[in-house]
Amino acid sequence: MTSHLKGVPLSAVDSDRPIVCTIGGGLDAIQTRVTDWQQVIGRSTGRRPIEGGILLAYDHDEAVATELGRLAAAEYACCSFFEFTLTVGPEGMTFGVTAPPEASTIVTAMFGDAS
Repeated sequence: MTSHLKGVPLSAVDSDRPIVCTIGGGLDAIQTRVTDWQQVIGRSTGRRPIEGGILLAYDHDEAVATELGRLAAAEYACCSFFEFTLTVGPEGMTFGVTAPPEASTIVTAMFGDAS
């Protein structure tokens, strides 16, 4: 059975990595994860497109960095087609989310577009 997020199928085949979500707990688990992401994404101070995804900007905040790390690790455990990067530097923090082209609609559905 294929899961969906806002009408986006969470299962497809890519030559390198399968585009599939294996989160346990059914729709409740998916909804909880999406809510957790929305809360931390809502704290971003900016966003811009990057190749294969989106880059979110944040002020320095240890709690936000911790939550981004927790969510990235949890997400990668069930959706290993994503790649996440967290950078902390003098002007704040950035969090990048990328995925293969076949998963671009999933990136947009979960993390928003770059506008």
